[in-house]
Amino acid sequence: MPKLTRPHARFHASFLATLAEFRAAGPLSDWAARIDHEAVRAPSGFSAYIDSLHARRTPDSVAAEGPVPESSLFWSEGDEFLGRIAIRHRLNSRLEVMGGHIGYVIRPGAQGRGHATALLLAAMPVAYALGVDDALLTTDPDNHASRRVIEKCGGRLVDQKPGHCYYRLRTGPGA
Repeated sequence: MPKLTRPHARFHASFLATLAEFRAAGPLSDWAARIDHEAVRAPSGFSAYIDSLHARRTPDSVAAEGPVPESSLFWSEGDEFLGRIAIRHRLNSRLEVMGGHIGYVIRPGAQGRGHATALLLAAMPVAYALGVDDALLTTDPDNHASRRVIEKCGGRLVDQKPGHCYYRLRTGPGA
């Protein structure tokens, strides 16, 4: 049964397989494009990547437009990486336009099996515990799969602009 897991080095092999799936699937997702694929091939590079995810929980900068605190969790089954979710503890002006409080991705080989919905539902209490009660989620208007996931989890469309859909999702009890 898949579950939320703290990022850990034991996911190295399946994480690399995930990146290969993204490369084979075509244009990289925003998340996969931000990863240094060469660096994470080495165990030390992957460990550094994991350390960077943990460090984002308390960024050095507290400037309004700097990095925001972010909790990253993996969606996994055993040692198999299936996806990840990032919960931003607050927003800056850039994230209010694109990114929002919560961003998630499921590896191509695991898509279409309900993992994204299960992942988002599992992360809602975590977001609430971090103080994110009314989460903003953004997506591309043409990303119908993501829009369905957000709506299945209770998200409501609050605005749509060219290139962006804005959803609000209550994360707390009774959400």
